[in-house]
Amino acid sequence: MHHWQRNRITFLIDWIYGSLPLIGWFLQGLQPVYVYTKQARWEFLNRRKDLPRQTTISECLDRLSQGCSLSIFPEGTRNQHPFMLKRGKRGVGEIALRSQAPVLPVGIDFPGREQQGKIPRFGKIIFRFGEPIYFQKEIAAWQEANRDVRLIPQWREKLRLSLCSQVTHRIMTELAKLSGKIYPFRQPPMLTPLQWTQGELANMGHNNE
Repeated sequence: MHHWQRNRITFLIDWIYGSLPLIGWFLQGLQPVYVYTKQARWEFLNRRKDLPRQTTISECLDRLSQGCSLSIFPEGTRNQHPFMLKRGKRGVGEIALRSQAPVLPVGIDFPGREQQGKIPRFGKIIFRFGEPIYFQKEIAAWQEANRDVRLIPQWREKLRLSLCSQVTHRIMTELAKLSGKIYPFRQPPMLTPLQWTQGELANMGHNNE
């Protein structure tokens, strides 16, 4: 933590760990961003759950604007499968689009998984760093969607979700290569605001007939 003062790395961590004795005290030194989507196994921890002052994504954007880097596990949970990644959470795509920050993919590999057919509890761990990923095309479409007055709120939101899914898929595909695993999910379609508007107008005209 002492060496991170100039370029602090903020980790996204389950709120449950921040409520545990000793562990919670240690995590405060890292100044993490807590994620509040899960319920604790023990009810007494749920009673200690504090409501966040802002959403997790908003806090992530604030940290990035302050010059911090974010460390995110986009699967959102531990993955015990030795050969496949879980579906990436769309939130990482939204953070990348709204902040316009590049993403540095880091794959975690366990060499013993192939021989044992499972993720080993102990043994060697390999971290593989990829090249930064930039999302100029997706960011341009995101900005255009926000400016386009032809889009009603429902269409704009669907387009945003589509772009977030596209960015998340690109990140997860690269992580699969770096971790030596498979990402068994199809690439979502890439829609532009113009294509979306034309498609909706065509559907409306057909329905009116």
